[in-house]
Amino acid sequence: MTAPAIATERLTKVDPSGIGVTDLSLTVHRGEACALLGPTGAGKTTLLRLLLDLVHPTHGVARILGLDCQAQGARARSLVGYAPASPRLPARRTGEEILEHVARLRGQDDRDRMHDLAERFDLPLDRPSKELTAGQRRCLLLVQAFMHRPEVLLLDEPTAGLGEGGVQVLGHLVAEAASEGRGILWASRSLQAVKGPCDRVALVAEGRLVGEASMAEVQRTALRTLRVTFADEVELAALAGVPGVHDVRIDGRVLTCRIRGSPDAFLKAVSFFTVDALETREPGISDLFEVAATLDPRDGPASRIPPPTPGLHPPRPEPQEDIWLDL
Repeated sequence: MTAPAIATERLTKVDPSGIGVTDLSLTVHRGEACALLGPTGAGKTTLLRLLLDLVHPTHGVARILGLDCQAQGARARSLVGYAPASPRLPARRTGEEILEHVARLRGQDDRDRMHDLAERFDLPLDRPSKELTAGQRRCLLLVQAFMHRPEVLLLDEPTAGLGEGGVQVLGHLVAEAASEGRGILWASRSLQAVKGPCDRVALVAEGRLVGEASMAEVQRTALRTLRVTFADEVELAALAGVPGVHDVRIDGRVLTCRIRGSPDAFLKAVSFFTVDALETREPGISDLFEVAATLDPRDGPASRIPPPTPGLHPPRPEPQEDIWLDL
């Protein structure tokens, strides 16, 4: 049986500041783009670093394509493309020098692919990294993550600082990678950033996996907010009982509500009135937490942490070097 791209089993990381990841079991299959969604401090970056063996688990196991990320860390990392959220780049080195250095560390010649990706991102490779904008530095990180055609991609807030064009290029690259059978785990705080490229959502909070669902199911169950301004005041009773409409409030001529699923019934109901303005806010992470019970909730409270397995992974010092340079 073919091993999944990513698999964790009851993975836990406890550090002096508290629990980073707790009893987390997650599978990402080949050919799948999975969004790891959660607020700041939810444990997303910790999970990616555990998969790269840049921090070590207190207990539990993480695997890349069947390889134990700690016992076989170097081999597992060679199969991964990683775009960290907040790297340090050599200020005086040009983009091309940085990418060629990464290629040498990997023992691969990725020059043609490197230039192709840079052209797609409209990234100038002849400038020192200190002269690049935040968006261009993000593009540089994405080029180094994709250029060796890795089997697994770990992307940490990859749209941060990107312009609309860069976001579109990234979405196309993720779709291409998935179609080629690669596994993608995309960590983000924004549902809007991932809803196009990703097939599935894994929702995390306080280091725990809260639930999982297909992106289609998330779109169907999550609540979007609508604000309607009418030409005249309307009565709440006129919109009572409309399917899928929740939390209706009316203040004079302004109505706000939240809608699950299609807004068709609501729009038909308000069509009997004169509408001056209509605004909508797409679902965010906070809305997902409200429906997390429908997203395959995991068992047990956060306090139920099993004891470490003796001798499974003996403790050793954690690396301190710039993480992107070691990939």
